[in-house]
Amino acid sequence: MASGHRQRRPRRGRHAGRDRPAWHARRRRGSAARHRARGRGRHRFQRGPGHGEDFAYPGRDRPWAGARRRRLRTRADPAGGRGPVPLNVVVLAGGTGGAALAAGIQAVAPEHELTVIANTADDDEFWGLLVCPDVDAVIYRLAGVFNEKAGYGVKDDTFHVLDSMARIGEEVWFRIGDKDIASHLVREGLLARGCTLTEATRELCRRFELRARVLPMTDGAVRTRFATDAGELSFQEYFVRERLQPALRGVTFAGLEAASATTDVLEALREADRVVIGPSNPLISIAPILALVRRELARERTVAVSPIVAGRALKGPTVEMMRALGPDPNPVEVARLYRDVASAFVLDARDRELSGEIEELGYRVIVCDTIMGDGGRTLAAAVLGAPPQK
Repeated sequence: MASGHRQRRPRRGRHAGRDRPAWHARRRRGSAARHRARGRGRHRFQRGPGHGEDFAYPGRDRPWAGARRRRLRTRADPAGGRGPVPLNVVVLAGGTGGAALAAGIQAVAPEHELTVIANTADDDEFWGLLVCPDVDAVIYRLAGVFNEKAGYGVKDDTFHVLDSMARIGEEVWFRIGDKDIASHLVREGLLARGCTLTEATRELCRRFELRARVLPMTDGAVRTRFATDAGELSFQEYFVRERLQPALRGVTFAGLEAASATTDVLEALREADRVVIGPSNPLISIAPILALVRRELARERTVAVSPIVAGRALKGPTVEMMRALGPDPNPVEVARLYRDVASAFVLDARDRELSGEIEELGYRVIVCDTIMGDGGRTLAAAVLGAPPQK
């Protein structure tokens, strides 16, 4: 017998010594057909580079496709005993309150498919690198590396590059840590090779091993411009360099009219079971996002969270900006800004006396603790527990 060939085992039973009947071949063909049909479902394997040694589930290089298939299968039979039905949750966020809420949603409901659409109007360029503070803050929070003490950047960061830049005469009023610079270098390299901002952000999410998606609101260049007593200032110049000292006269978004939401953003909103407008600054963080996606929001599926608690902002200078630009800094005025895009409004328990006024605007009001001292878990549970209005 030739080496490497296994001798066929003698047949037993009634077919011993005889050729297999025709029905056996038909049965074998039927089994193969069923196996191929099963291969088109969730148990299909694909040959890897080892031609049989290595196998991978389909969609391994496209994790969102796999997640979407799992979601659809679960929803097909919600009473089938497969556990809670995963939701497709989209959060509109700036880099402070909205990012913190997104991290809370990820913590309390990891089974949900989470997408965060981040503001890019406060992006700026430093030392030849595009810096996206809100996008990066969302990524860092979801990755668990956000610097809570500083309110920006990566925890336990060092500033050797910043110190070196100062020694050779560069302006260093915008403090970027060494770990933070690494993200900006990767982004800049991807953009230089022709990637869009969405594609570059997707790659950063992959490298930080995020399960959630983070999407910039647009691939176009939109920049916040403040009219002040000291002249026109960029977002970072006004907030960081000038520390909000010049009197604020107005705010505009340069490039907004020419910009458009990306295909990924529009698809995420159309597929969303729930859209959450995070407790970010409504005038400078949420407003530019809404300017691009307002028509895509389904009011009955959208929940807005107040960024103001007992006359103070959860994060940042929201109260001061609202006072300078006109609207009274209170939850009722925030609710007025969102009344055409949201049907539910989350109000802090300290402001429960305002529930009636907000209900008169057409909202269903949810009262809870919105401070997010527990990493946003309580607020996230309240937002996710709010059923969409019929």
